[in-house]
Amino acid sequence: MSFEAFVTGVDQIGGIDLVVPKRLVDRQYPEDGKKIRVIFEKGPQHMNGERALKYARIRHTDNDFGRIQRQQQVLLAIQQKARTPATILKAPGLLGVIKDNVKTSLSAREQIRLARWGASLPRENIEFYTLEGDIGTTKAGESVVRADKREADATLDRVFGPKEAEFRP
Repeated sequence: MSFEAFVTGVDQIGGIDLVVPKRLVDRQYPEDGKKIRVIFEKGPQHMNGERALKYARIRHTDNDFGRIQRQQQVLLAIQQKARTPATILKAPGLLGVIKDNVKTSLSAREQIRLARWGASLPRENIEFYTLEGDIGTTKAGESVVRADKREADATLDRVFGPKEAEFRP
């Protein structure tokens, strides 16, 4: 999904509500080929699409793990907003945003079924997992996280169940 589609989609549902856990300042946020300063004050906030995108994207305030947590927080706020009757009534407009801006191999029918299922999930049934580790770079200069294999395996076991014996045809 493009950034523009994200902004449009969040605006179509009337924005999102979330709580910013601490004051965040990013003095290097990229916008229109320049670096601008973006500030989020601590506390509950209602965000339109543009503001929610900035909140999810800021990266010079802490580290990649903080950014991941913000992205998860935004996704959860969108999911919670999608559960409201007022948002359900806006579904036809949202379908247009999705149809024109999301690249997927799912059919339109499958996308609708997935969206309905996702919106129906109770908050207590949603869990986020993040594999933490040492942040480094590859020889090509790409940022990577080197997760501990035992921790990664334990997390995968919690999410998907214990690994069964290796498959051998």
